[in-house]
Amino acid sequence: TETSAPNCDLPMFPLRQSRVLKAPASLLGTARLRLGRWDLFKALAAIVCLVGAVSLAVIYLFPAPPSKISIATAFKGGAYELFGHRYQQILAHSGVRSDVLLTDGSVENLKLLQDNNSRVQVAFVQGGVSDSNQASEVLSLGRINYQLFWDFYRATATLDELVQLKGKRIAVGPIGSGTQVVAAKILGISGVNADTATLLPRAGQKAVKALNDGEADVIFLAFAPDAPIIQSLLRDPNVRLMSFPRGEALTRIFPFLVRLVLPQGVIDLEKN
Repeated sequence: TETSAPNCDLPMFPLRQSRVLKAPASLLGTARLRLGRWDLFKALAAIVCLVGAVSLAVIYLFPAPPSKISIATAFKGGAYELFGHRYQQILAHSGVRSDVLLTDGSVENLKLLQDNNSRVQVAFVQGGVSDSNQASEVLSLGRINYQLFWDFYRATATLDELVQLKGKRIAVGPIGSGTQVVAAKILGISGVNADTATLLPRAGQKAVKALNDGEADVIFLAFAPDAPIIQSLLRDPNVRLMSFPRGEALTRIFPFLVRLVLPQGVIDLEKN
């Protein structure tokens, strides 16, 4: 049996004749050209703004190093002046010019770093002069070396304890120097201060001259072991180097100190 779907009559609507409108070719080209230039301008403007914002952020967060700096050292002929000239040569290889400035020492150097009006960006400061609480705006770049402290006295007596320095004339370095600040802390813990001893503001050769002339009983120096002034004193039969048998205790009291041992005979094995 064959089945077939019934016929379905669909409504028919008459259609009007359609027309296709065409713009002149020159008009279309001009519109497209105008649209392309405007889009290109907006894209370039956005890129320029983005690059500018990124550049400002990089400059603010990661500023370029200066091409010229000033380095505060200490008095002329001291170890810090020598270090300053060494760094001057190292920085010159990287295209950075530097001026080496002579100062009165660590205390003045620290003040210069804290002074926004000074032209000092880098300075040498002895350990113990300050800390992160007293100078929170100053950043330490690291330790350069051990700053050795030497106590020399005339060989007319034997001194092996800091308390024995009461009543003595002690050259502790110029006021404001790092040596004077550290000496005051080390001596003060044993009761040796301006009330119990005579503290002389002399350093270097002036301190040695005072010791040799009998104007000082003890001199407190901060020099490297190979410094001529230290080598001369170590070999002088009229001068003795004071030992610190309780040096370990000092390192516990003052964490900026480190106990170092100078073995007997290391300077002159023959004469011990």
